[in-house]
Amino acid sequence: MLDLNNLKHSCDCGKTHELDTEILFQKGSVNSITLLLKKYYGVSRIAIVYEKSVSIHAQKILDILVKNSFQVSEICYEKLIYPVKADSERLLNLPDDVRFFVGVGSGSITNIVRYASYERGNDYGIVATAPSTDSYLDNVCIFNDKIENNKPPKFVIADEDIFNNCKEYLIASGIASVFNSYLYLFMLMFRGAIFKEKYCINIYNELKNLLDNFVNDYSKSNNQTSFLMEVLLKISLAKNYLDMYDSSAEKVVFLLMKGEKPRFYGENLFLACYVLVNLYQSYLKNYCTDTLIPADYVRGIKLLNLRLKGEYNYSSERFIEYKETNITKEGFLIKEYKNDFLYFLNGIKVEDFSKIFRRCYLDAGFWLGKYIRATDLLSITSLSGLLANNSLYSYMKETGFLEEMT
Repeated sequence: MLDLNNLKHSCDCGKTHELDTEILFQKGSVNSITLLLKKYYGVSRIAIVYEKSVSIHAQKILDILVKNSFQVSEICYEKLIYPVKADSERLLNLPDDVRFFVGVGSGSITNIVRYASYERGNDYGIVATAPSTDSYLDNVCIFNDKIENNKPPKFVIADEDIFNNCKEYLIASGIASVFNSYLYLFMLMFRGAIFKEKYCINIYNELKNLLDNFVNDYSKSNNQTSFLMEVLLKISLAKNYLDMYDSSAEKVVFLLMKGEKPRFYGENLFLACYVLVNLYQSYLKNYCTDTLIPADYVRGIKLLNLRLKGEYNYSSERFIEYKETNITKEGFLIKEYKNDFLYFLNGIKVEDFSKIFRRCYLDAGFWLGKYIRATDLLSITSLSGLLANNSLYSYMKETGFLEEMT
């Protein structure tokens, strides 16, 4: 069902999954951009938005548009590592006769173009310059730790002639996005088990199969960059169908990006995912003990202990003193599902992902060890647990596990 050539189909879950976006994934497809634009707006004023690092590609597109009688407003950003809303002001203040945005770039450009076009009531398209993000088809924007609803692009052009020339650290960011997709799925699994939230199990299973086979298929691919881009587009499509845009790792990234010398978003994302997968496993294996005692009985023991003024100490030995009674129920359910959660987490090929991530750097990724101290990373990990609502991560924070780690 994650078919880039067919974005509308009826599913066994009872829903029709569809996306009003055209995806051009062929070599030389950037030359079709004028046909796409005329399809939506005819010959009108277009805003082309890009970063300086991809100027060579943007100028080629600009030349194509001008030769085909389009009026073009050109917006070039020096560098966008972690965009904020203020970065979109230049786009929001463009003349009213700008009818369509073309973003030339990857994650950062996509985010601000998506936001600005939505706020202005315009449509937009994306020319992908790197397989570095799974956000090309998103219908949300993420600024800081907040998710805002927007709309997906009218088209995405993924042309090998453009993205095959990207820097290797951007490929590393794409691998991080694939790795992070496991935590998207884990969040769906967790919320389905604990809060009974519904999602399409067919799309879930297809995405999980894609992730499980990624390392092997990537290593055997004749064109790894093109294969990675295809996988990221399929992940982005699945995110749209499943309405999943929160992995908890992104909360860690938000705080990591506040450092004095932050790495690129995708680099921090890999680090955050690696830490969280291991933290989840450690918590579920060692800290989260099995119990057949139902939550109401737990509360009864605590009340008995209170009535006896501490003389009956069974509860204090066995159970954490939770601040809110609903956490006790949640904790009981987590323990009940812990083997299912562990089975999922143990199936993630963490070391294989780490290996191909590190190979994207001339120093084999040794910058990771110099980038941040372990104590600082644990502190950031603990603080970001406050931002991850309705997740295993936030529960670990509330029960004091992350404090014990630091």
